[in-house]
Amino acid sequence: MPHFMISAETVLSKIGILTGDVARADELGDLDLIRINGIRLLSACGWASLLVMAICGLIIGADDLTIAVLMGVAINIVPTRCALQGRHDLPAMLSVAMMIALHPALFLYVFTGHPWQMDLHMYFFVGLGALIVLCDWRPLVLAGAIITVHHLTFEIVRPDWVFLSNDDSEIGRVLMHGAVVLLQCAFLGFAAERLARLLRAQQAARAHAQHLLIESQEATERALKARAYAEQAYAAQVDAERIADRERRARLDEQRAADGQRRITMLELADRFEHSVAGVVRSVLSSSGELEGSSRELNALAVEASRKAGDVAATAHAVTERSREVAADMSTVAQSVARIASQVNEQGALTAVAQRSSELGDDSLAALAERTTDIVGFADIIADIASRTNLLALNASIEAARAGEAGRGFAVVADEVKLLSRQAKDATGKITALVATVDERASAVEGALAEVADVVGSLGVTSDRIVAEIAEQLAVSNSVGGHADGTAQDAADMAGRMSEVAYAADAAGALSGNVQSAATRLSADALSLKAATETFVAQLRAA
Repeated sequence: MPHFMISAETVLSKIGILTGDVARADELGDLDLIRINGIRLLSACGWASLLVMAICGLIIGADDLTIAVLMGVAINIVPTRCALQGRHDLPAMLSVAMMIALHPALFLYVFTGHPWQMDLHMYFFVGLGALIVLCDWRPLVLAGAIITVHHLTFEIVRPDWVFLSNDDSEIGRVLMHGAVVLLQCAFLGFAAERLARLLRAQQAARAHAQHLLIESQEATERALKARAYAEQAYAAQVDAERIADRERRARLDEQRAADGQRRITMLELADRFEHSVAGVVRSVLSSSGELEGSSRELNALAVEASRKAGDVAATAHAVTERSREVAADMSTVAQSVARIASQVNEQGALTAVAQRSSELGDDSLAALAERTTDIVGFADIIADIASRTNLLALNASIEAARAGEAGRGFAVVADEVKLLSRQAKDATGKITALVATVDERASAVEGALAEVADVVGSLGVTSDRIVAEIAEQLAVSNSVGGHADGTAQDAADMAGRMSEVAYAADAAGALSGNVQSAATRLSADALSLKAATETFVAQLRAA
């Protein structure tokens, strides 16, 4: 029977803990639930014990069984009410402890005089052990005290309700039982207190574990959200990379198309520039060649004019000397009329020669003026070519700037082309200035030749008059002497003017040499321009 009750208590306790109030575990805690279920279990055990006691009393034919049953019912009422109310406070636990301590006493009362009366004392130990489910030392102390008081009291009042014999020596047994009960209560109280602490620690650990579980769930939710955000960000990044790659390929295609179009444009520009500059170079070379030929012809005319001016000057000097001789020999005019006539005829011939030389010099100067006009026209052509070359170089520089890094070499060549065009323009300016100087000097020579021609014409008229009036020579010797002096002076003047003519012709020759040098330099610049253009076009086509 005691083993059956322990097994039932254990099973019911486990059932109560595992199934009874699991839903209330979060509200009350494990210790409270164990105490509630322990009170319920012990209350049920009290009614079971009462039932077993009644059956056993009927079997053995115990006296006063009804009183014992009624007393058991009265003892069970308060614990049962606490169990039904779900109480687990100290009064409820103490009422259960009182019930557990009194039920073995009722068994001893029913089994009074029965051989098993002494064996039923072990039921007290079972009851004390059952109280450990309350996890509190105070019910154990109360039960132990009730058991000790019961033994001592009834040992004095009714010993037969406690022990089978009625010897005086039973007091020692009672004391021994009391000491054993107290020791059992001490050990069970220690175990109950430790169990309570363990349950409280378990409850705290479970609360902490539940808190950690909640935190882990929250962390898991945050991780899932972060993972979702990361997946969205990764998807957005993949989409962005896909869009960026598509845009990059589109930009590369556009850039390739633009580069192809730009190369075609550059090649077309190179072709146009090459044809244009080649034409300009050919025109410059042709014009410089013509200018060089004209300068050589001008130099030849200047040399010829200088030579003829020298001849005229020599003739003028001769006329001067002759006229002076005529003036010196006027005293002997009468004696040498024939010689005077001969000299006058010679003077007329020389005057004719001087007049022809003067006319030839005039013609040469006219040709020189025409040539200078042609040179001015050539210089204008070269200046126009240089302006066009400069404009082409400017357009090339603009195209090079648009081409960016690929047109840097093109820009350098364009700058060289502009520099050459400016040099050609400067050389053209110098040629124009030189030609203007030649034209000015030629105009001065032409004026001097005109005066010489007038003087020579006057000299011819004078000679004719001398021939016509040779008969009157003797009568007008003084007049002839004066005319001879005038003729000498005019001849001296003519010689001075012819010296100026010779100087102007020499200056014209020097200027023509400068023009020739400038034409040569212009040809070299044109060749340099051609080479630079070819280099520039080659770089442009290779870009």
